[in-house]
Amino acid sequence: MKKILFLAIYLAFSGSLKAQQENHYTMFMYNKMMYNPAFAGARDVGSIWGLYRAQWIGFKGAPSSQLLGFDAPLGKTRVSMGGSFSHHQIGVQRDWLANLAYSYGLINTPTTSLKFGINGTYRNFNYDFTNPDLYIRDGITTDDVIVNTSTQKSFSKGNVGAGLFFAHKEFYLGASVPNIYQNKLVTNNTSLQQRHFYAFAGGLFPISSKLELKPALSARFVKNAAVSFDANLSVMYQRKFTIGASYRTDSEVMPESVSAVLYYQATNRLGCGISYDYTLTRLMDYNSGSIEAIIRYDFGISKENVLQNFDNPRYFF
Repeated sequence: MKKILFLAIYLAFSGSLKAQQENHYTMFMYNKMMYNPAFAGARDVGSIWGLYRAQWIGFKGAPSSQLLGFDAPLGKTRVSMGGSFSHHQIGVQRDWLANLAYSYGLINTPTTSLKFGINGTYRNFNYDFTNPDLYIRDGITTDDVIVNTSTQKSFSKGNVGAGLFFAHKEFYLGASVPNIYQNKLVTNNTSLQQRHFYAFAGGLFPISSKLELKPALSARFVKNAAVSFDANLSVMYQRKFTIGASYRTDSEVMPESVSAVLYYQATNRLGCGISYDYTLTRLMDYNSGSIEAIIRYDFGISKENVLQNFDNPRYFF
């Protein structure tokens, strides 16, 4: 490609930025707090994690993301806190996002947990329209962010969100809306930061003494777009090695990608994973797929706490 075709990327995201204003991750099952503040402290251990995602490798101007986050219960109370800082780039757009989450355990027993969470976010949007590789064809877009290039190139917005997370023995359910307020994305126009609604389900179910089945499902809903899905089915061996496959649909419920996912729980504190996505859309001829890597470290583990060991499936949620 001779230039960064910003509009090509714009149109590739299901024909509308409304469906893609919030970032998607293949390893969402290891990154739930980014979507649901109620997940903070749900594993009953303190955790820090880092994630890197490179989408559509070989496609100039393709999306990329970097994330650093933490969450932890506060002592023996029902309160947990979490936070994250992330950077996302696509074409000429570069965003920085800070997120702070608070969750409270409405129910908290060794077998059952119900948590309510709220979060606050601060997001900085940047558009580099001085990039010499940028090419916008006249007359083919009415997008306010692009049309008003001379009026605003950088701005920041705050937002709030809420969620619920329920876990019982070997399965979990969750629902959230990370950004409730529909911010205007450019002054004096109608471009809005759309609300995204999320639902999650999954669990850890024994197959034999050494094997366990680990399904996970994520659904996203945005106004004026169909529900899109991420579905993963993995097998865990001796609670150490996890291998699985994922399938993603876009906002028109069309196939978007299939993925291979690997995760290794090296110790009861340290785990790491990697995934590879194979593109199923028309972009498949122009990129070499997408990769994602995550590393997570748990701390504050007590041998006396039944939730903080390999005997409890919730530790692996």
